[in-house]
Amino acid sequence: MGALQVMQQVGRQWQSLKDKSYFQDKANRDKIRYLHQMREFYDEVERIGDRVGTQKTEDGMYSVAMTNVGKPKKIAEVKEQ
Repeated sequence: MGALQVMQQVGRQWQSLKDKSYFQDKANRDKIRYLHQMREFYDEVERIGDRVGTQKTEDGMYSVAMTNVGKPKKIAEVKEQ
């Protein structure tokens, strides 16, 4: 079977599944876990950025402000400060 045939077969099996609640609940819990981890990640990026000179872009992402950064530091060094 090729990849397309496998995906079609899996789709047919998913559509015929009567009780999807177990999988939907599991997916919802995993999405919440993912969102919490991403929030923690961006909070840590912001804390590091306050120390080494990153800046928040207009779209809400973080980037290194090259004008404020001297010699590159390893993440372990930044966490120890």
